Order: sequence, then C-alpha cells, then structure tokens
Amino acid sequence: MSVCQYYLRGNCRYGDRCRLSHVNDQYGPPYRPRGPRPQFDP
Repeated sequence: MSVCQYYLRGNCRYGDRCRLSHVNDQYGPPYRPRGPRPQFDP
C-alpha cells in the first residue's frame, strides 16, 4: 500500500479515513521538510 504524501507532510485531511497508508509511530515521526535555507552573500 502506498504511503500518504499528505500525511508525511503533516496535513492529511482524511485522517483515519484515508485510503492510503499512514506510517506507524514505530517508524518514527512523519517527515517534515524544512524550509529553504538562508542564503549568505560573502
């Protein structure tokens, strides 16, 4: 079964009713991508 990409981002609106897989806590917390890194000019 495919993992729900919205769940991985932390915003699946279907929750327990989602037809895609929501990974279990035994695998760790959902992946939360970080924002863009700051750019530094030398």
